[in-house]
Amino acid sequence: AKMQMQGIMLALVSVYGMQMICKYLNLDPTVAMGLQVGAALILPRFAAKFLTKTVAGEKAPPLESLQYVQGEPLELGNGKVNVVEFWATWCPPCKTSIPHLNDMYLKYKEKGVGFVGVTGETPEAIKPFLAKTPAFTYPCACDPGNKSISAYGVSGIPAAFVVGKDGTVLWQGHPMQGLDEAVKKALTAEPSATKQD
Repeated sequence: AKMQMQGIMLALVSVYGMQMICKYLNLDPTVAMGLQVGAALILPRFAAKFLTKTVAGEKAPPLESLQYVQGEPLELGNGKVNVVEFWATWCPPCKTSIPHLNDMYLKYKEKGVGFVGVTGETPEAIKPFLAKTPAFTYPCACDPGNKSISAYGVSGIPAAFVVGKDGTVLWQGHPMQGLDEAVKKALTAEPSATKQD
């Protein structure tokens, strides 16, 4: 919600700023209106990269407020590599990522890599979804009050984070774009080797 509000405010500032520029340049009202609409649509998207929080290279925020509905709680900085992924049942790209994440979970759990899918939804909403989604076998937790979601700076889902053996976030990005390579690197990386997509 905070990121959405920042986007709305930036769009309003863009429109106002463009209005002042057009007035100063004494542009035709039709041209001015077109420039204002363009500014409102383009500038917030351009600025979103600068408003998105990056935690790669930092100590991973703790996952202490989570309510696990499947699997065992994940401990960060425990000498093992961990994957923390944020998702929701209503998110089509998240649902598309589930089989890939599950394959990775099955592939890497024997190597000690921990996984957890974190959602801001309630256990009552998640349990029926898990029951009818057999491809979702990795641990799943609810984040009451979105504390972890906020601490990781998640502004869009799905979002994945690879946490190294020492508890440092080594990588963050979309789970379908580079997560497998990031986990492989993390397994062989020295502590505090960072990467971000």
